[in-house]
Amino acid sequence: MALRYLTVNYRRAEVQGDRSFEALLRECIDAELSPGVRFSQAPANRIMVHEQGGRELLLNEFADVVDGVAGIICEVVPGFLQPVLRRQAAQKQLTQNTISTIFEIAEQAAAEQEDFIQGLCYFYVRNNHLVFVTVKGFRKSEAQPFFSWLLTKFNKGETTLKASLDRAEMGNDIGRVSKFRLRGSSGGKGVALGVDREVRKRLGAQTVAWSKAEEVVQAILPQRSFERLISSLGEKNRLVADVQWSVAGPRNQEVKDALQDVVTELANLDDGIIGIAGKSGEIKEGGVILEENRPFTVALDSTIIIDFDHATDVLVTTFTRWIEDQKLVLE
Repeated sequence: MALRYLTVNYRRAEVQGDRSFEALLRECIDAELSPGVRFSQAPANRIMVHEQGGRELLLNEFADVVDGVAGIICEVVPGFLQPVLRRQAAQKQLTQNTISTIFEIAEQAAAEQEDFIQGLCYFYVRNNHLVFVTVKGFRKSEAQPFFSWLLTKFNKGETTLKASLDRAEMGNDIGRVSKFRLRGSSGGKGVALGVDREVRKRLGAQTVAWSKAEEVVQAILPQRSFERLISSLGEKNRLVADVQWSVAGPRNQEVKDALQDVVTELANLDDGIIGIAGKSGEIKEGGVILEENRPFTVALDSTIIIDFDHATDVLVTTFTRWIEDQKLVLE
């Protein structure tokens, strides 16, 4: 057995009506698709087809657990070909002048009635609280559209998932937030603020842009200076952006709601450093938006699959500890 440290994320679910998010999900479990056939017995009907790229999000395990509902969402791409390296040496004529001994690179399809799993999301819901962990390629931002699809399927409205600040660090008022800070570099990995992975070539160097560092610098430099700076960068250089901003003036409810949306967007980032300043006036990198790295037991270091009962236990105990530490209030 091995340990993998993964980030447990928190979102508060807002739903229509008087029933809680947990109650609505439980009604979905018990819903009848046809006489004698429940939703929980029909995995083929628990698939959301994503608008982009033919991806599918499948609600697989889905069960009542201790004081809540837990489950696993699988992301797959039907018919996806997986590149493989076959470690069998063979000679190949690469050019007219070059014969090389290589390993073959091939694309392999999954077997019949199988698809390669692109990502997993393990979740636990209690009342209107959602805690979850994502593995491999599953993006945190995918949780909201999937749960909205699930509730809409049974005419139970939609849900909005909002991230929360750590109450033990920031208090309970989003309006107290006074500064936001983002830091990233064009040499980083991953994406930020919903910007897809970008690959740019300049002077023979290939870079991956994080948080559009170039656009940030371009906004504050004269164009001539910016162009000269960019043209000077070589393979060992990278452009770093450090942005700090705040909202001055009174904080009415409309402003507070907008700041809440900002916090949620920041929480959905897959990479980078985020700092938020509150009543203490101190910007902290990490530990402000409610999330926490926790150890999960897996069979092998290379596997992404976590046992359902074990994953649920870690999520439940993490949620319980957040309540005990007054990071959250159980409503």
